[in-house]
Amino acid sequence: MPVYEELIRKICSADLEVFSRPAGGVSRLMGSFPKLLKELQYIKRGGPVDKALVVRDSDIKDPALLEREMTRKITGYTFAFPKGVQFHAVRREMETWLMANERAVNLVALSRVDHKLPAFKERSRRL
Repeated sequence: MPVYEELIRKICSADLEVFSRPAGGVSRLMGSFPKLLKELQYIKRGGPVDKALVVRDSDIKDPALLEREMTRKITGYTFAFPKGVQFHAVRREMETWLMANERAVNLVALSRVDHKLPAFKERSRRL
């Protein structure tokens, strides 16, 4: 999840407030994301986030078909997101993308480390 959060901030705005809800794998995601979307309607100081993005691995399946399937799963639901809900099935696992971009790996690693460690702070400035 930190990878997607970092990518979203890079694309939209560095100070964007991003809320993520891991679903625990593709099979669990397909059964639980409508409920997770409902939770996002109240997560931002009692109100909804601006836009909901549901991301899953395509597992070598056609991403367009999976995105249509996810869209069908919420047919009949009404959500309060001003900018709607968007679905995205990624063709490759995030690890593949990260390995292609050393800077992205470093950013994710830095976000997961306790920044109170003085030795790490000094080293991280050089990255």
